[in-house]
Amino acid sequence: MSIADTVQPRFQSNVYSYENIEETLPKHTKRLIKDADRRNVQIIHGQGELLDEFSRLVELTESRKGVALRDKEYFKTLLENYPEGSVIFLATCNVYQLDKEAKEKKVQIEKEIDATPENAKKKLHRLEDQLQSVNKDINEYKKIFDEFGQEDKEIAIAGILSIQYGNTCEMLYAGMDERFKKFMPQYKEYVENFKWAFEKGCSWSNMGGVEGTLDDGLTKFKDNFNPTINEFIGEFDIPIYPFMYRLTQKAYKILKSKHM
Repeated sequence: MSIADTVQPRFQSNVYSYENIEETLPKHTKRLIKDADRRNVQIIHGQGELLDEFSRLVELTESRKGVALRDKEYFKTLLENYPEGSVIFLATCNVYQLDKEAKEKKVQIEKEIDATPENAKKKLHRLEDQLQSVNKDINEYKKIFDEFGQEDKEIAIAGILSIQYGNTCEMLYAGMDERFKKFMPQYKEYVENFKWAFEKGCSWSNMGGVEGTLDDGLTKFKDNFNPTINEFIGEFDIPIYPFMYRLTQKAYKILKSKHM
């Protein structure tokens, strides 16, 4: 039932092919994608030219979660071995432009407030809510500038590396810069990955394993894409030489106990 019990997870979260994948998504996922659009999150895809940024995002995820995934050389090997079926998706955004637009909007709202009579309370309340929201965005962008610098450029904030194999797509590795989690980049990015897979003739796109209890964080995140959970039979050892098998299993246990 646990991912850790086997080499390959028994329970895997797959999104099956649809002509219009957006129509199958839950309402809250559509709303999160609109949040990404509001932040002008863009999705690009490619291969080796995106490797540096993708590797950086994976390293950030490793540090945040305290796990060891793979390094740049491994990802490069994957791309080289699947030249026709490999892809890296990156979600990017330009915070400089977002900040510029927010400040322009703030000036416009303040002018409207000054021009609105005091007895138009409903309109004033709406404008004040808008002003509060835009000020919140500006403060958020300021924190990002403090870390990244205030440059007019696209920043990679999330990424996925996927492999098409036969009529399936395996979404193998993903990374995200946690400082941009409010931009909701992964939701828009995953959908673009699904579209890419289905356009290449894949029957389904595999987001990877989940716990058999279906109550873990991975399951909850992947449920945002209305997947089918496929349960596999599991893994078995077939001893060709039973006597040698028993000896090696005993030796393996002894060796493992020494390293624990």
